[in-house]
Amino acid sequence: MIIENAIGAQLAVLAGLHGTSVLGYIGPGVGLTVIGAALALLAGIFLLIVGFIWYPVKRLLQRFAKPESEGTKEAVLACDTGNSSEPSE
Repeated sequence: MIIENAIGAQLAVLAGLHGTSVLGYIGPGVGLTVIGAALALLAGIFLLIVGFIWYPVKRLLQRFAKPESEGTKEAVLACDTGNSSEPSE
C-alpha cells in the first residue's frame, strides 16, 4: 500500500513538472500590461510614502523655521492688498 502511494506521488510530481513551451508564452500585450501595472503600483507606493511622511515632516520643519521679519511681512501684505504707503502716480 505504501509503495502504491509512493508511485502515485511520483507520477503526480512528474506530471506537474511536465510543461510545454506554449503554456509559458506571454504575448506583447500581456507583457506590456503587466509592466504598466507594476510601474503604477510602484508609483502609488511612492506617492503614498510621500503623502504620509514627507508633507507632515515638511510642515513640522516650517513650524520650527526662522520666522520672517516684520518689515518683510508688511511689504508682502501691502503688495497683496494693493495698499501701499507710496503715492500712486
